[in-house]
Amino acid sequence: MGNQADLEQALNVARLYSGPNMLDNPQMEVKQRKPTSVAPMTTFTRLADRWIADNNNVGVSTLGWTTFVGFGGPPSMPAGRPRPAHINYIQMSTADAALATGDYMEYLQILEGLDLQHLKWSTPEAKAVTVSFDVYCTVADTFVLELFCTGATRTIQAPYTSTASAWKTVTITFPGDTGGTYIPSDANDALHVNFVVAAGSTFTSGPAQLAWGTTTTANRFTGVGNIFPKTINNIFAVTNVKFEVGTVATPLVIPTYAEQLRKCQRYLYAIGVQSTNTFCFLAAGMAYAATNGYFMGYFPVEMRAVPVLATSGAGTDYRTTTGTVGNGCTAVPVINGDVSKMAFTVVSTHAGALVLGQPIFLTALTAEGWLLFGAEL
Repeated sequence: MGNQADLEQALNVARLYSGPNMLDNPQMEVKQRKPTSVAPMTTFTRLADRWIADNNNVGVSTLGWTTFVGFGGPPSMPAGRPRPAHINYIQMSTADAALATGDYMEYLQILEGLDLQHLKWSTPEAKAVTVSFDVYCTVADTFVLELFCTGATRTIQAPYTSTASAWKTVTITFPGDTGGTYIPSDANDALHVNFVVAAGSTFTSGPAQLAWGTTTTANRFTGVGNIFPKTINNIFAVTNVKFEVGTVATPLVIPTYAEQLRKCQRYLYAIGVQSTNTFCFLAAGMAYAATNGYFMGYFPVEMRAVPVLATSGAGTDYRTTTGTVGNGCTAVPVINGDVSKMAFTVVSTHAGALVLGQPIFLTALTAEGWLLFGAEL
């Protein structure tokens, strides 16, 4: 009991002295999407919620998500750093020894303008921010951390180094931006926190953008070493990422999984994705024609914007049921026009046999039947 009480007291003290993290899912534990890897990795590839891997022609790479134990790194994080359960990582599937001019690779999270108003950027009261994180790479290399303010088209970056096949804790402080224009107070794309992994000369031929200024493409990623992409199977990963106000990296307090999931569901809401039940319940509704079912549901939190619907590949992954009677779908369900940031309706299509007005359930006929509502930046 004493040990538990001591632990709770230590967590409370850490919370007291820890600044709020402006980034969601800092250990990449929440992953509502089904696959554990995506290959080849292309522009805006996603696995862990809220994080984006962006590869523009840097060799061929894989975006993966695996347990920390199976990651192949050291058995623990640096002293005092939280140990994640999973790692989201980039791995070179083929080598790229000579990057073309316009090539680049980055790993990023995008923030809304609504969440940045307290920074007071573009005013004399602009606040400094600090980014702290743990980085792992199979080679010693130099990378670039960039803040790219999209609304104001303003940029600042800082280089940092990795230690070969070991975790390293990095802390970088950026001054507040007193120039530029006001960041709109809306739910749109406002700031990118970019972990730049590799870049060609289009982005590296000018002087490094080490102070806030108007974005100049040639200066954005200057300093990146480009050693990582040169060897097949090289791995790059970051975790325990914190973006906070001030010039000091305060302790990283990991939210509960439920807290992280709820934040992520503002951007992505999955039904049935993680189920292995071939008859997983998806939504309830009624038949409004012999060939169509109409289903509705509510999102657990208000989504950032009116979402779009992604489904699996074939209508045969879905069916409707009434009691014990099943009726297979002939096409994947589609979102109906009656959708908002709080609720959805979807329509199923069948060859026939539905009874008008009859209550029905939309279910997954295979483990690949799912509904994924996205309002991501």
